[in-house]
Order: sequence, then structure tokens, then C-alpha cells
Amino acid sequence: MGRDAAIGRPKSVAERGLSGAIARLDELVDAALAVVPDCPGADALKELVDCKRATYSPVPLETQSRCSQTLDRFPVKDKCGNNLRLR
Repeated sequence: MGRDAAIGRPKSVAERGLSGAIARLDELVDAALAVVPDCPGADALKELVDCKRATYSPVPLETQSRCSQTLDRFPVKDKCGNNLRLR
């Protein structure tokens, strides 16, 4: 038994099936993208979030390639200055 099951944490795939879980992820990401304010960097943030979504769901190879390049353009550091990978 996995940890999530042992502590009663719900899993979207177990509840909805794979296609339902992907649809729910898409709903949540689309809702988040819809409320990004119009400001400098908004388009880049939206692209970053959309590409991060692609790492969690099956996507065409051309999308994977585009998103790999996009994620590489956004270096992220933790509070200690260490580089974090977004994939």
C-alpha cells in the first residue's frame, strides 16, 4: 500500500480514471491561466505554467520539445540560491 492510500489522501486518477484526471488538471490550469493579470511577464508566466502542465500529462512530441525549451529559459532558484529544475 502506498503512502497516499495509507493516510487516506485522494488520488485523482483513482477517483476519475486517467482521462478524467487529465481533464481535471486541464480545468485547474486553464482557470489559473485565466486569472493571471495583464502585466509585464504575464505571457511568459502563462507559457511556463502551460508547459509545466505538459510535464504531467501525455502530450505530442512537438509540444514536449517546445516546452522543454521554454522551461530551460526560466531558471528558478530556491531561497538559498540553488538552481531548481521545473521538470
